[in-house]
Amino acid sequence: MTLLLQIKDSINYPGGSSLDEDWVGKNCCQWLGVDCNPSSSRVISIHLYSVREERLGLWYPNTSIFAAFKELKGLYLWGNHIGGWVMPQAFSEMQSLRVLDLSSNNLSAGIDSLQGICELTTLRVLKLGSNRLNDHSIPKCLGNLSLLEELYLWYNELQSYLTTFSEMQSLRELYLFSNHLSAGIDSLRGICELTTLRVLNLGRNGLNDQTIPKCLGNLSLLEELHLLDNELKSPFSSLTGFCELRNLQHLDVVSNSYVGSIPQCFGNMNSLRALFLSYNQFTGTIPSSIFQNLTNLMIISASHNQFNDSISFSTFANLSKLIHIDLSDNARLEVETEHPHWVPTFQLQSLLLKNCIFNKRGGSGIPTFISTQQSLETLDASRSFLKGTIPSWLLNNLTVGSLILGGNLLKGPFPHSTQCNNSMLHELDVSDNFIYGELPSNIDTLFPNLIVFNMSKNELQGTIPASISKLQTLGMLDLSQNNLFGEMPHGLISRNNTSLKYLRLSNNKLQGNFLSKFSNMTELVVLLLDNNGFTGTIASNMLSSPSLKILDLSKNNLSGFIPS
Repeated sequence: MTLLLQIKDSINYPGGSSLDEDWVGKNCCQWLGVDCNPSSSRVISIHLYSVREERLGLWYPNTSIFAAFKELKGLYLWGNHIGGWVMPQAFSEMQSLRVLDLSSNNLSAGIDSLQGICELTTLRVLKLGSNRLNDHSIPKCLGNLSLLEELYLWYNELQSYLTTFSEMQSLRELYLFSNHLSAGIDSLRGICELTTLRVLNLGRNGLNDQTIPKCLGNLSLLEELHLLDNELKSPFSSLTGFCELRNLQHLDVVSNSYVGSIPQCFGNMNSLRALFLSYNQFTGTIPSSIFQNLTNLMIISASHNQFNDSISFSTFANLSKLIHIDLSDNARLEVETEHPHWVPTFQLQSLLLKNCIFNKRGGSGIPTFISTQQSLETLDASRSFLKGTIPSWLLNNLTVGSLILGGNLLKGPFPHSTQCNNSMLHELDVSDNFIYGELPSNIDTLFPNLIVFNMSKNELQGTIPASISKLQTLGMLDLSQNNLFGEMPHGLISRNNTSLKYLRLSNNKLQGNFLSKFSNMTELVVLLLDNNGFTGTIASNMLSSPSLKILDLSKNNLSGFIPS
């Protein structure tokens, strides 16, 4: 306990920290962030996340205090404005330490702030992210950490790959996300010597085709490769060695400038589980042949590209582990789900097909295979040229939480749902279609968990059902640009503790004198009631909502004074 109190005093200096409230009591093993060995009651890990306040300036911990914990295995000092160490030579005594987290500090403040860490020869995990470290901040002796398995250096200012890392022959995971490694053509060549690597993250480094080493194929054990948000353009097949990475399980090249078609060699990566290709310039078709052997695939994300051919969902039929498909925003991609006939072996959790061309050869209807998906949580098929009616079975799916079908050509009455109370639907957007008729009178029991409800730009008629005011979690309601008439439900504007933040009923035929009545819409941010037939005066307490930012009452039949 005495040692922990010394740490607290050091963090407090010159006065005040959150530990004053958290580190109290006689049993230090019950203190927040302190873990003990249950048999010996000795401290084995210390978690101090952002307890040093910035106003206190840089913190220089006395390493000898931490070294006194002979069984200490984990030391987590994230976000404490550490600028260096007192007695850094004491690191040599911490031979039980396996994990050291120094992320989000100020270790670039001192030239030798990392020198003492070289003595931690038994260390397995070292986290140095967000420290403004540059090439000169990394001591050559860091290569002494021969047992190191995970090294985190993301969000720093490294400009070249350091040969120091090549000496870490046990390294399995290397995270260099968000540095400046595009500085030299050969800056990454040394990575090819780390043949034990399983995870390599080079995202957001300004890399181009010339800075990716052609010896990448040497990393034959690599399971995860992250290249997102760089400046890569050439097709993968031009990178010598890339197609040799047959043990890849996770490939992320999101937000680059890749052009051309997806290379056929993807089909040889039989272990692939997650494929992220979004926000590039891929063209042509999505080759069905590459999916024949990818039976472990769980995630396909290829949105925001320029695919301009067609793809049949029968391509994915035998991918039994598939849980996520995202082909959104490929405006010229034809997605065919009905032909040829197929039976899915997967159970999707999310299906995102926004801004594609749906079932052009088969009537443009909502995919029937969705009725077999009992784990589906999110379906977005907005702006996909869907036609026909909304089937009731779609709303009866008890797992769907987000259903987005806006901007299509759907017509017919609002679908009748037979389920009550069990619906998990929290977002329902069928805006900008041709749905007509009345909203169901029991909408509160059909969809009791609704947070977002958007039926704007349709042909709805009748009144707004009073039951809509019973939706206690409703935060956004948009019924604008319909043919609704009658008065606004009194409960919608007068209920206490309402969660409603956005209410838009513009461009209808609504009437009544509700603005003179008391309102408890305390969370309301946006209120748009323009172009209706509302009458009466505006009461002074009508605008009592402290959060209100946007108000439009134009084109109504209001009278009287505008309250100051």
